[in-house]
Amino acid sequence: MSRTDMRPLKKLLASATMATACLFVDSHPALAASIGVNGTTLIFTADAGSDVITATAAPGATDVLITGLSPTILTSDCVPEGIGVRCGLAGIDLLAILGSSGDDVLIGIDVLNHLNLFLSGGGGDDVLLGGNGDDILKGGLGDDVMLGGPGINVCFDASDIRLDCTLGNVEPPDPTLQVSEVPEPATLLLVASGMGAYVARRRRRNPRLPR
Repeated sequence: MSRTDMRPLKKLLASATMATACLFVDSHPALAASIGVNGTTLIFTADAGSDVITATAAPGATDVLITGLSPTILTSDCVPEGIGVRCGLAGIDLLAILGSSGDDVLIGIDVLNHLNLFLSGGGGDDVLLGGNGDDILKGGLGDDVMLGGPGINVCFDASDIRLDCTLGNVEPPDPTLQVSEVPEPATLLLVASGMGAYVARRRRRNPRLPR
């Protein structure tokens, strides 16, 4: 069989592999670090250890570098780079970095472009450092420290140490790589009457995984 004749077969095998990967991700929660896309949200999920995850994006940058772990890549927008991954941001406006059961440090202070951040510590005693945008910070279980940064930020967990953020009272779920309601930081409504900060959500009806 010539190489030309093999092209349709290669495309068929690639499609079958992609479909199998989608089924696996939909039915199995990520056990190791991973990165993928849901709608306009780029989602980095850490492993079960105590991790230091750093996101970096210069002003006006059209990509973001995330270092600290080498994740399983579930989107064609990302490529490995050192101990980390670099991802293009076409159509992306929210970067979610999700910790796990360890004592995690999630650092977004060098995210200086258009990205808003969703940082979730999970279990453990975590440190969450927001970026330049309007960020959501969730300490989770444990004794956590959350610093929002210069944007309009909302923090969750009244018992934690918080700076540069408003305490929210309607805690949003973590974004997932499946169909879910992804929080929309740009539509945060800060209520001056003392009712706290509410998070408006919009349903992502057409998540792309992989993209």
